[in-house]
Amino acid sequence: MNVKKGKIINWEDDYKRKVVSLTEMAKQIKSGDVVVTALGVGACSPDVYHAILDRHEQLRNVWIVDSVQVRPCKLYESGIYGEHRRSYKLYAWLWSGHSS
Repeated sequence: MNVKKGKIINWEDDYKRKVVSLTEMAKQIKSGDVVVTALGVGACSPDVYHAILDRHEQLRNVWIVDSVQVRPCKLYESGIYGEHRRSYKLYAWLWSGHSS
């Protein structure tokens, strides 16, 4: 239970009101945006990336900042940037875990 402006709000109803489809989420991305995702197993599902990548004809210069690749995804396919290089840039943080 949450209290907002003097009203008691059921968190489940509040959550349901805020949930959108992947298509609706992807529509919120604009050209020039930077999309940053969580780290490792907390990362987005590939479907999130695919919904954004599917908008390649409408978007330009969207940066996708990702960390460790843990799931197969067309975001990492070698040809994706040749086809859509004006639409997206990938910035991936990769750590080897090695320390000297």
